[in-house]
Amino acid sequence: NPSFSGRMKLTNVALALNDLPNGISKLNGDLIFDQNRLQVQNMMGTTGGGQLKIGGFLAYQQGLYGDFTASGKDIRVRYAGISATTDTTLHLLGTQNNMTLSGSVQITRFIIGPNVDLASFAPGPAANVPPDPNAASNHVRLDIHVFSAPQLDFQNSYAQLAGSVDLRIRGTVAQPAILGRINITDGTANFAGTTYRLQHGQIFFTNPVMIQPFVDIDATTRVEEYDVTIGLHGNINQLTPTFRSEPPLAQADVISLLALGRTQEE
Repeated sequence: NPSFSGRMKLTNVALALNDLPNGISKLNGDLIFDQNRLQVQNMMGTTGGGQLKIGGFLAYQQGLYGDFTASGKDIRVRYAGISATTDTTLHLLGTQNNMTLSGSVQITRFIIGPNVDLASFAPGPAANVPPDPNAASNHVRLDIHVFSAPQLDFQNSYAQLAGSVDLRIRGTVAQPAILGRINITDGTANFAGTTYRLQHGQIFFTNPVMIQPFVDIDATTRVEEYDVTIGLHGNINQLTPTFRSEPPLAQADVISLLALGRTQEE
């Protein structure tokens, strides 16, 4: 049952954790010790090029109880070739064995690098292994709303897309789940010298116990006198493209038309 008093002043502190893509730099503020309570005052830092403000307290009488808030603006997060700029408000509340991380993350800018393999984000065999029940990450429940600016534009060297994001992150830190959808309302993509225009695009997340995206995308292009449609539908781990054309051609002819600019017969 410790009892402390005093003040710790932080000046230009740098902090980084191995499991987080962003560290914190230029962290300034005060930690106030008052008997069995630690109060965070005037804590400001920089992360991902944006400003981060932290406040709250930690009580340490007969166990730990925390109540912290963090808010940031224009914070850029980079992970595996993907970069997102966000405005964020998060709230961490509870005891060491039962905490909840809630809040909202608004995506204002989104960039995907040209060499990103989106299939690598699909859950692997390890996702089916239950987490250690004693791990600290298994005691932090999630309730975070991730959404986009009214019209989110995305562009890289291969594609230009516009759409919206509306997702809920649930579960725990050890075993997160995502519910919601990503809508792609308009866009074009270039592949092997051919320009494709998106006709319909959605990515659904409906599994409440794991991250499992389902893709529903159709794109069209014109080759010679044929209008060709390519579809991607289903679980991201089991995607098989479909090909059709107008006037109708056999699928093998459509593939040949896209690859070589002529049908098999030609």
